[in-house]
Amino acid sequence: MKPHIPPPGKHQRHGDLLLDQRAMTATMGGKLLVLSRTEWRVLLELSTEPGRVYSRDHLIRNVWGSDHEKTRVVDATILSLRSKLESNPAKPKYIKTIRGFGYRFGPVD
Repeated sequence: MKPHIPPPGKHQRHGDLLLDQRAMTATMGGKLLVLSRTEWRVLLELSTEPGRVYSRDHLIRNVWGSDHEKTRVVDATILSLRSKLESNPAKPKYIKTIRGFGYRFGPVD
C-alpha cells in the first residue's frame, strides 16, 4: 500500500504557520522552515484535520507505508518537528501529545 499524499495546490494557515502544499514549504511568521521530506509529510497529515487525534499506527500507514516496521520513528519525527515549530517545545501549541492515543495538531491557541 502506498502512503497517502494529500492533494496539491492548497494553502493552510494555522496561527503564524503557513503550509503551501503546491510548493511543499512551511513558513513560521514569514520565515521558511527547513523540513525533511518525512517531517513535511507528518506535518501535512496532522494539519489536514486540526483537532483530530492521529494514532501512531495511522501515521505509520499514511506517511511511511503499511510495510514499515513499528518503531519510535513517529515520536522522533514529532520531536524534531516540535523543535522547528514551537517557541517552547516543552509546551507545544501546534502538535500535542494525547497520552495513550497519539498526536493532535492544534487547535492553535
